[in-house]
Amino acid sequence: MALPYCEVGVTNLAICWNSCMFISTFCRKNLINNAKSAGNRVTLSSVTNSSETTRETSFNVTVFNHYYTKETGRVSLDINWLIWFIGFSEGDGAILLSKKNNIYRPRFVLTQKEGGILHHVRNTLGFGVVRHFPSGNYYRYIVEDNVNIRFLALLFNGNLVLPRRLMQLQAWLNVFKDIKLIESTVSPTLNDAWLSGFTDAEGCFNIAISSRKNTITGYRIILRFLLDQKYAEEQLLYIKNLFGFGFVSLRKETDKVYRYTNNSFKGLVSVNSYFMKYPLKTKKSTSFVKWNKAYALILKKTHLTKEGLDKIRILSREVNIINSETHRTGSAHP
Repeated sequence: MALPYCEVGVTNLAICWNSCMFISTFCRKNLINNAKSAGNRVTLSSVTNSSETTRETSFNVTVFNHYYTKETGRVSLDINWLIWFIGFSEGDGAILLSKKNNIYRPRFVLTQKEGGILHHVRNTLGFGVVRHFPSGNYYRYIVEDNVNIRFLALLFNGNLVLPRRLMQLQAWLNVFKDIKLIESTVSPTLNDAWLSGFTDAEGCFNIAISSRKNTITGYRIILRFLLDQKYAEEQLLYIKNLFGFGFVSLRKETDKVYRYTNNSFKGLVSVNSYFMKYPLKTKKSTSFVKWNKAYALILKKTHLTKEGLDKIRILSREVNIINSETHRTGSAHP
């Protein structure tokens, strides 16, 4: 899909938090004046509050929340929401550099068929715009002013899960020059909302029913949890190990798009537990609820009756409809 302006660099964005970051002089003087710093440097410890330091998570949004509250006058954003947003951005976000009159302009874009989730992002962050493109029936959340791009840079820097994204973020930070790239990555866990956000962007739940002889009903039911990501075999293998089950494969006829599949009933126990703890925010949340109903019916062995099988058939159709409505629209590339 074509994007407005001449896009010099377009890259999908992957994001995560990790270590203490140091920021050299921030362009706007009041940012420095509001921070407890020594000279022109600000350390993470100087802007940490007690509620965030005691939280056991590999993600750290302290620096972002510090500057965000000081500059906007808004309250700090919820840590779980920010970690969800990081995962969501990793799946569907894009860093763009537009060149106009020999000046590079950083931009951030999220593209979705579902406009509601992008309005939710815009309303929660308090900046950016959501635009509808009727010809392709999709929506875009766009941030292109430097003040708010800097907020995103503070949130994203040091939070890359996929190593190949470091170079992409570096290209963005080269424009600002006053934020040093943190060249380390972190790994998500089942105790934070990153995987929930990433699934809202790149995952789906599936119910498959196929004929099978020598079974009570004559049919076999398979529940699946799927995650897709380009150039990310190692990271998907890590996620497989988090859940303890499943396998990672290269999708046929794709340019190195890998898929994590979890379809063993025992293996889906951890999947079910995780998403009950960290709910999805897109329409996929409804898909999960229906998928989970089928999961519960199988747990009770209700699927072995005609009535139970019919219920799962209905749930399967409903899940498939939602999947078609949330299927990823194109890419961020022009």
